[in-house]
Amino acid sequence: MKKRNNHGEFKEFILLILLKEGKLNLAKLEEKISLFISYFALSASHFVAEVFEKIPIPFRKKDLFQKEIFDKRHKDFKKIDSVKNQCEELTEESLIRKNLDGEYELTEKGKYKAEDFKKDLEKGASVFESQIQSPQAATRNTFIVNIFLTITKLTAGFTSGSVGLIADGADACIDTASAAAVWLGMRFKKELLGVAVIIVMMFVTGIGVGVESVSKLVQIFSGAIEPITHPLLVIFVEIVAMVFAAVLTLYQRYVGKSHGSFALISQSVDSKNHIFVAGAVILGAILSVFGLHFVDASIGVYISYRILKDAFGLTKEAFATAKGEEANFDKYKYLFEEQWHLSKLESFRLWVLYTIRENKIKSGEKIIKSLKDTFDPEYMPVISEFKFSLGKGFNFGAKFNILIKPLLEKNLIVENQGGFSLTKEGERHLDRKFHLIRYHEHK
Repeated sequence: MKKRNNHGEFKEFILLILLKEGKLNLAKLEEKISLFISYFALSASHFVAEVFEKIPIPFRKKDLFQKEIFDKRHKDFKKIDSVKNQCEELTEESLIRKNLDGEYELTEKGKYKAEDFKKDLEKGASVFESQIQSPQAATRNTFIVNIFLTITKLTAGFTSGSVGLIADGADACIDTASAAAVWLGMRFKKELLGVAVIIVMMFVTGIGVGVESVSKLVQIFSGAIEPITHPLLVIFVEIVAMVFAAVLTLYQRYVGKSHGSFALISQSVDSKNHIFVAGAVILGAILSVFGLHFVDASIGVYISYRILKDAFGLTKEAFATAKGEEANFDKYKYLFEEQWHLSKLESFRLWVLYTIRENKIKSGEKIIKSLKDTFDPEYMPVISEFKFSLGKGFNFGAKFNILIKPLLEKNLIVENQGGFSLTKEGERHLDRKFHLIRYHEHK
């Protein structure tokens, strides 16, 4: 009796693909799974490498870092069954069958199972969209986080006697109110009203921080300032607040840019300012231990200027939007956005090299089709349900020359009458990046 195993990582994938495609032979199934694995391996590797490249460590090696990722993926491939074995197991379970043409197709039992899997995926994707990915969800989640931060900051502020933390807590309370206004504005299709509330609150915060900082400077020079009793508590709470502010900034900006929500972009600007406010309170708490109270107040004046500057910028943008002009979101970058964009381009270029060598594709038209099939597939389980398409919105045909230009300049490929060919340097470059991606080569 054949020994069975407990891996079966791609059984559901096979069922879902057959539900969509109808009938596929073994080679096509292997190709689909290869594309699925390659999709994540390529994008993850290049993104991490681009971020890693920015870290100022003298001994880092970007190519080595990528190689480690692909080596790990290589080991992962070896842990799972071959597609053939999984198809045999699915056949034994009466979920699929092989027809006279040698193609696999779903049985009635398999169709029911596949549809069940698909419903679960779609339900998960729907929950993800409604609870995390949508603008309404982002504003609601911001509101919840702000409630938590308000309670935490005010409690710690009154416990420690930190004027800066109490002021920050009061500001968080105002942010909670503005987040509620934005949330309601989105629910009732009055997004600009929510933006107006955020801008007003930013002006209030900026002026409040400025007045508080100047007042503290006066107290310092008059010798009337009270020392902080629990500086470590202040530092801990503001570090937590800083982390939350950084995550909110990234989250709000990503969802805001993805859905064209000016309200979320405005909230992300406000959240970004709280990173600086938290930093100022932390620095003030540290230096207060040494009696250097004026640094905290001086930094507060600068933060007030930064907040007011952003508030004026958003006001200008809001008036333009109210007049019917399209908001320019390009200047509102989220963390590692540039690295993500570069990593996508590098993933596409690496696939061009790979598909020329492994798939023996040489014509530009077929390379473009391979890019579309891989990075913006018509249907791919998980990717399609959760809308993770790496190539979504990217016109491979129109931007093909932009993609291959660096490959030609670096002599990784050459163009001739028969199309594109890999050079020796291109072979070496591809081998340096990863050893073998396609799954059926690891059988």
